[in-house]
Amino acid sequence: MAGVVLFSLIVPTSVASAAKPKNSDPQEGVTPTSITVGGVEVASGEGGFTEAGQAIGAKAYFNQVNAAGGVFGRKINFIGAQDDGYSATSDVSIVQNLVEQKHVFAVVPVATNNFTGGSYLVQNNVPFIGSGNGTPYCGTQSGFGFLGCAVPNLAPGSPVTPAIGKTIEAVLKQRGELTKGVKPSIAMTFNSSGSGPAAAPPLVAEMKAAGFKVSAAMTTIPAQGTADYSPYAQQIMTSNNGKPPSSVFLVNAGTVIVGLKEALVAAGYKGPVFDATTYSPQTTQNPQLVQALQGEYSILQVQPAEANFPAVKQMLKAMRNVAGASYVPDIYAEEGYESAAMLVDMLKATGPNLTRGTMLTKVNSGFNFEIPNLFGEIPWPESHAQPVGCDAAVQLKGKQWKVVQDLECYANIPIPPA
Repeated sequence: MAGVVLFSLIVPTSVASAAKPKNSDPQEGVTPTSITVGGVEVASGEGGFTEAGQAIGAKAYFNQVNAAGGVFGRKINFIGAQDDGYSATSDVSIVQNLVEQKHVFAVVPVATNNFTGGSYLVQNNVPFIGSGNGTPYCGTQSGFGFLGCAVPNLAPGSPVTPAIGKTIEAVLKQRGELTKGVKPSIAMTFNSSGSGPAAAPPLVAEMKAAGFKVSAAMTTIPAQGTADYSPYAQQIMTSNNGKPPSSVFLVNAGTVIVGLKEALVAAGYKGPVFDATTYSPQTTQNPQLVQALQGEYSILQVQPAEANFPAVKQMLKAMRNVAGASYVPDIYAEEGYESAAMLVDMLKATGPNLTRGTMLTKVNSGFNFEIPNLFGEIPWPESHAQPVGCDAAVQLKGKQWKVVQDLECYANIPIPPA
């Protein structure tokens, strides 16, 4: 790509130690020989939702870098990620402790969609890297989302990504379910709490920009689940002018997706069902989940671990060095790996004269992150204000996830007039 700066996964030791480190500040987590990093994650909480794999992914990447000599002679001292229990109050206290007591240079990874601690980090110019789902990543200088700003300005003409819509469209085409001249329709469901209500408007705009008719965008489903999902299924089944939509996207987590999928099947729905959270080894290792989610499509913003690329194989090797030879990552482990890789490339771009200020100035003056065939291009500072659109898709077939579309990136497009 023209104008893209690509960084290797690991800088050789001779390059990483080419200049003597300067401007060490232990209060900012930087010494001549180390950079302290810690994260926050949801490892327990509503509906059994967990992103605990992110700490494994981050540690795996940092270990590779340290084995190659670190960054300009500094090793990454990764102190792990603390569980916020899906609690906004815990988020704030955790990041304050990380910065004021643990003296971290950056909060990485941020593995929670309920991240109220971002305001504190922004006020104190502490870099942090996470999904991009939330306002701390939008219009700030220190919040970096690997989805860019996933809750952008929704005024007509503002840029949004068509990536999810294009990925779903590709699946519909594979299934032979696209009708020429007819807009495909989609119904979407969201949790009633947490990031659910905030996620609905941008996703609706993105699907419309991608050429879909949004038949429903339901934000009434309790995150902890319910005993009876049939009313929601019936609402979906009649949402497309009294008929079922072409596709359904369950933007939920945990047992909610299972309940909705089973209710849709019981109601007679025949089209494809998509989600963004069931892709994990836990799904394939649980006979009940395998049965309930059979045929389900899961959308990823990273390359699936089942894809056959050298960068994927290197990632798997690094993770298994941390978690054991049989370890199979979920999407969150890959996101932790990506967050760590982005931070390291920012450090390399900054050089040996390292403070939070020098890194933020460098990155926000023009910086691109990408690992080909693993993580798509993320440009800065542009991604503080707009989303990044890269997606892949897998389908549960039998006891295995099968890649139905490798990671593909799409240029942003303007929101059409109402």
